[in-house]
Amino acid sequence: MRYELKSIGLWAFTKVAFFVNMILGFLFGMMYAFFFGFIMAVMQNMPYLPDEGMAPPSDVPFGFLVIILPFIFAIIGGFIYTVLGIIFVVIYNLIVKITGGLEFNLNSIVELAPVPSPIYAQSQMQPGPMPPPPPAAEYQPKPPSSPPPPRDPRDDEFPTRTVGG
Repeated sequence: MRYELKSIGLWAFTKVAFFVNMILGFLFGMMYAFFFGFIMAVMQNMPYLPDEGMAPPSDVPFGFLVIILPFIFAIIGGFIYTVLGIIFVVIYNLIVKITGGLEFNLNSIVELAPVPSPIYAQSQMQPGPMPPPPPAAEYQPKPPSSPPPPRDPRDDEFPTRTVGG
């Protein structure tokens, strides 16, 4: 399939680019703070030339750099790189009107059909035919229970006594 990118929405690009640039600016600010802090720690151990009147770099504490620089880089990077991106989007949208957009050749990927869950599958099943009854030779009903044995008449010859009476 061939697709052509005819324009880029300016507001959609601005929202996404600002958010992404702020995150990247924060991460680069963290890396810069640690790198700059390491360089400052190395410079503290270097001997200074007294003629130059150079102040020691330990005037700015490392913790201050780690806290402040990521936010400064995030804000500045978010604004500057987003403005640069907006300029490129506007230029792209103007050039596309003259030359046409970027063309992409994309291949479709065969996807497997999702397998429904058993509960969903059971609720969607149509009632099927009833299973056949078992063959007659295998089916044998239970015989009825036998009647109780007859009473023995001799049981009435001996009267039973109740205690206390």
